[in-house]
Amino acid sequence: MYFRSTKIIATLGPACSSKAILKKMVESGASAFRINTAHGSFAEYSALVSTVRSVSKEIPIIVDLKGPQVRLKTKATLKLNKGDEISIGFSPKSDLYFSMDFYSRLNPGMRVLFEDGKYDSKIIEKNNNKIKVRFSANAVLENNKGVNIPGSDLKLPFLSQKDLQVIKWAKKKSLSFFALSFAQNAEDLKKLRKKVGKNSILIAKIESKTGVKNFSEILKECEGVMIARGDLGAEVSPESIPLLQKVLVKEAVNSGKFSIVATQMLESMIKNRYPTRAEVSDIANSVLDGADCLMLSGETSIGVDPVGAVHEMRSACEAVEQEVPNLVQMDFQNHVSDSVTKSVYQLTNYLHVNAIVAYSRSGFTAQMISRFRTKVPIIGLCWSTLTYKLLLLHFGVFPLLISKTHGVSSKQSLNLVKKKFNFKKGDTVIITGNIHSLQKQHSNLIEVQKFA
Repeated sequence: MYFRSTKIIATLGPACSSKAILKKMVESGASAFRINTAHGSFAEYSALVSTVRSVSKEIPIIVDLKGPQVRLKTKATLKLNKGDEISIGFSPKSDLYFSMDFYSRLNPGMRVLFEDGKYDSKIIEKNNNKIKVRFSANAVLENNKGVNIPGSDLKLPFLSQKDLQVIKWAKKKSLSFFALSFAQNAEDLKKLRKKVGKNSILIAKIESKTGVKNFSEILKECEGVMIARGDLGAEVSPESIPLLQKVLVKEAVNSGKFSIVATQMLESMIKNRYPTRAEVSDIANSVLDGADCLMLSGETSIGVDPVGAVHEMRSACEAVEQEVPNLVQMDFQNHVSDSVTKSVYQLTNYLHVNAIVAYSRSGFTAQMISRFRTKVPIIGLCWSTLTYKLLLLHFGVFPLLISKTHGVSSKQSLNLVKKKFNFKKGDTVIITGNIHSLQKQHSNLIEVQKFA
């Protein structure tokens, strides 16, 4: 069996709404699916969930909450030339308006960017609850595309009214993964946790200067982070994104939290069947940066070849996965779990090890070992479906659901691993986990065994 270490998240949409296509996407390497609730209806979301569940009961479905993201509403596509001026309102009374009212926070001279910073304009007038903007270059404005006002605090609620409806819908569908757009601080994540419940997986989308500034505190309150380069690139200079990506991913790796790199990874494949060389390089470098997951957006939701997009991303990942460096500081401290997992990693370099088997009630042990980007697979033995789904998003981790009755040294458990992952008699494994400890998230076992 080939172990696919980097995980791929594919966005659902009209282009991949059939069972046949979704099945091929999973076979090509999709590890999770995402529903972008900025588009579509609840009936469409429900249909997508049903189709995914008919393909796989276990694959994670991430519900992307749009948070305080501002969108442009227009009845018709507008084509503008450099120097053109248009008026934009803040309610449906206007033919052209913003999805939220932040009129009081704007002033002439501010920049207004459309579609991930693709089109730039400046406010030249503010009057009667409307603003007038002038475009610095030709632009095409389409309905429901994102809007950014760089460097401004619009004082918008962290969840919109639709987000609250989405949360109610998601609970009814037993969905547990939530991505919060424009996460600003730890408090946003704490409030979201109260609304979605303790048994949920939260992903903080980092796409603003404030999110970057508060990254460390945000990281403590979520299970994973997404480097959402589209809106982030509209908030900070594009040339700063590559270094920011490396810094944020490295911090996530060291904390044991999973990271997702997203936006424009295979943008050309929305219309074409083959990627550019620059896109392949971007994917490879994101893997080498240490990302756990890479995400496809329009490439799979509306692209001409969703299966091909997953396949191309998988191929680019596989070309470099074995070269991902260890980004963790290896100094040993007075911390049992940290020291035990570092020792496990070092043993994989000294011994001829074929796999690491981690008993993981919450996922902690497998996550801590995943930090090192080991060259051997990490088999996460767990007895919780939520833990199983969580581990599917960690680099190099391959979860396996077992019964609670299996003992840690159980031959039955090792036989399950051997059978499921096609290991051979005599293959060496390191077993680790939390054994007979009253403390949670406390890895305290190292055991070397051979498959019988």
